[in-house]
Amino acid sequence: MKKVLLGIALILFGFNLTYVSISAGWSGIDVAGSCISVVGLAISLFGGFSKDK
Repeated sequence: MKKVLLGIALILFGFNLTYVSISAGWSGIDVAGSCISVVGLAISLFGGFSKDK
């Protein structure tokens, strides 16, 4: 459950970082925000499909 919440937090942080970087005109940070969102999605899916003891 903690991995799912961490993944959701990373997805939201990545979206926010991408939005702010595009609004401010920062060129390299928007790619980093997109990568953080993809990593968050992967962590969330991995945590959702793993079995809890």
